[in-house]
Amino acid sequence: MEIYLYGAERLWVRNHSARYEGGYPAELFAPDPVLGARLKANRCVQSQFILNGEVLFDATYCTDSLGRRVSPVDTERGRDFHALFFGDSFTFGEGVNDQETLPVQISKCLPNLRPYNYGVPGRDPGYALTILRNRNLRDEIGEEKGFALFTFIDCQMERIMGSMRVVGAWGGNLPCYALQDDQVVRLGFFESAYPWRCRLYRTFNKNRVLHFIRNDIPYVRREKHYRFAARLLQAVQEEYQHQFPGNDFFVLLYPRLLNSQAISPFLNEIGVPCLEIDEKGLPDSFKACFFEEDKHPVPAMHALVAERCADALKKQWSAYP
Repeated sequence: MEIYLYGAERLWVRNHSARYEGGYPAELFAPDPVLGARLKANRCVQSQFILNGEVLFDATYCTDSLGRRVSPVDTERGRDFHALFFGDSFTFGEGVNDQETLPVQISKCLPNLRPYNYGVPGRDPGYALTILRNRNLRDEIGEEKGFALFTFIDCQMERIMGSMRVVGAWGGNLPCYALQDDQVVRLGFFESAYPWRCRLYRTFNKNRVLHFIRNDIPYVRREKHYRFAARLLQAVQEEYQHQFPGNDFFVLLYPRLLNSQAISPFLNEIGVPCLEIDEKGLPDSFKACFFEEDKHPVPAMHALVAERCADALKKQWSAYP
């Protein structure tokens, strides 16, 4: 049930004086005993976002037989390397059609890649880790060689931390992880690992004053939070490279989102490589990069970022031909 509340809650808390319509169609999601929620297989749904009567986007989302966002390519010939994309709605491609997502745009720049989009809206590195620890992706991917890319954005920190505005609204079924003896260990879901905290957060989350002032618990992100988030991404890297030995793993800190860069020194410290994106030439205007109020990238932004990702991969991907 909580995954269905994600879109509606996200639209309301931004600015309740504006009139929003739209969100993720409920028929796109299904409950999952391991992941908490997943995308339904073989679905095509329409999604609109309307602000004060103006349609900001009208997109169609399609999934394949394994519940991944469809990633159409112009030609099958020569695509000898896989590119696995993990993340949330920025990877999934909120507001854009199947052929406009970041994974597809990168594959247009690098035609030797076959893209696989494992992004799911509202998720975080813990979700990617759960996929990799519970599924043999070698059975799902045709190409042995390639790379994996996790797209990180700042609001994933609240999901990793299990903050009030996440688990108190829609995120109680997010996979919950912690460090035990320096190992990343799953505790279950947030609602099962911390039942009383989740109940308290649900109560607090009903307070409209807290929504209006955009307050949250924890209110401050500390160094320990970023260190744990980096360690979680390192665990994703380790699990991917266990299934696909010798392949590279990268984290993309999506550009033009200022706070997303805060995790960078902690990733560098433990040897998790970030894709080195040149932001020169990207639009300075926020509205030229992201849908108004929705704050997800417009198709043109994905295309520009994809070009820079391709340039970075040519330098950093060890198997680049």
